[in-house]
Amino acid sequence: MKTTLKLGTFLLVLGAVIASAAAIVARPGEINFKRVSLVQGTKDFTADLTPGLPSQLEADNIQGIKVNTTNYDIVVKSGDQYSVREIDSSKTPLFRSQVVNNQLLVNKDPAEAHTSENGGTRLEITIPANANLQNVILQSKNGNISLNQISTKQVQIDNKNADIALNQVTVTDGGTINNTMGDIDVTQSQLPASEAESTNGDASLKGQYTMTFGDNAKLKIKTKNGDIAFK
Repeated sequence: MKTTLKLGTFLLVLGAVIASAAAIVARPGEINFKRVSLVQGTKDFTADLTPGLPSQLEADNIQGIKVNTTNYDIVVKSGDQYSVREIDSSKTPLFRSQVVNNQLLVNKDPAEAHTSENGGTRLEITIPANANLQNVILQSKNGNISLNQISTKQVQIDNKNADIALNQVTVTDGGTINNTMGDIDVTQSQLPASEAESTNGDASLKGQYTMTFGDNAKLKIKTKNGDIAFK
């Protein structure tokens, strides 16, 4: 009797597995990706996290940006007006933004503190071209960080296991750009006297950049395991 029950249970489980596979495979050699997305869960939702007070988002009012994430990509770019979006996310956003002491802060929502950040999602912050930014502080561990066509006095970027890219960025005073396991690419940017150091990678220089060392460097760019390229 026990043997019969075990065999019956096994057949029921096997039948459920076959039924699930049949729901995904439309014909031999063909996968129904719509059904796969239902099984795995979709991540194509965009959440608008822009603070709701227009008076706080005037170009002269925001003097700095600070973003802190673990696994999300960070994109800071120039545009017509301020906006903060969580892109390719689940329908419940994990982050929120607020303006505190003239700083635009983008951090994880305390209500979602115990929800893990899945890769593939990005935080996209748009800054007006006439913004008077004093500092940009960006921190991630497993997400790429990208700055596009923005200007700031100070920059502080820290990453662990992904890449950092600056494209047409102006930094007037200085700061630090640090990476642990990833490349750093600088393209068509205006930087102060900079020091570039890669412990286990190459550093290449093309274009008009002022490179120096030690105390003379206003901007220090370092990675431990990756390449640094100035283009």
